[in-house]
Amino acid sequence: MIMDNVVFDHEPPATLATMVIAFGGWIDAGRAATGALRHLVRDLPAERLARMDPEEFFVFTQERPEVRLRDDGDRDVHWPKSEF
Repeated sequence: MIMDNVVFDHEPPATLATMVIAFGGWIDAGRAATGALRHLVRDLPAERLARMDPEEFFVFTQERPEVRLRDDGDRDVHWPKSEF
């Protein structure tokens, strides 16, 4: 069952009336959706409600991690994830 792969950080509030979501990848041209959502999470009192195990939902031969080179020469690896 799909809900077996969802890990809740806490119980959703009873007053939760709206959830804002963004999808990354090819549909997120210029990272407009994910960038806007990242901005809202940073500026509003938002917190993660749950996450899903990426092993069950991503094909890692197609969805590759993003690697960034830091100023000190080290690399940061960011794996795809699903959080809400």
